[in-house]
Amino acid sequence: MMPLEAREKGSGFSSGPNYRAETRNLSFVSVQEAKARWLFDKHSNLILAFAQLRPKAEVAGNEKYPTEAIYVEYVDQDTNGDGRLSADDHSNVALTKANGTGMVKVLTGVNRVLSYDLDGERQFSIIYQVGKAIRQARVSLSSFGKESDVELMTIPDQL
Repeated sequence: MMPLEAREKGSGFSSGPNYRAETRNLSFVSVQEAKARWLFDKHSNLILAFAQLRPKAEVAGNEKYPTEAIYVEYVDQDTNGDGRLSADDHSNVALTKANGTGMVKVLTGVNRVLSYDLDGERQFSIIYQVGKAIRQARVSLSSFGKESDVELMTIPDQL
């Protein structure tokens, strides 16, 4: 998995670990396939975070820790009206298979992600904020289907 990054507006795209820039897409390269594959069809999204989801050592029972899924948090709309995509816009959370196929958007309209982790062997857990609500969703890694999504608390108007 390699990120495609935009350095500055109008300066084009780059790839590699030495650039501090906005990630716009992910390329998946495999020895089994002759050609690399992009996660998104277009390079216009802003990827806020991406990570390989691997089981913990005590759950896996081995030292290989195979990737169960890829976590991607991204922005695809300018929801705050400032004319550009940024971390201030509402984001989406998606999961893909380890090879970058089968992407499923599991959350939309997220203000911010507070934490995420594998919860058990085949379940992904994420705590996130939408408006004043702090929520927790659990997603099956077998189907990428949402198994639960509950409100944990409401942020008070005044502290």
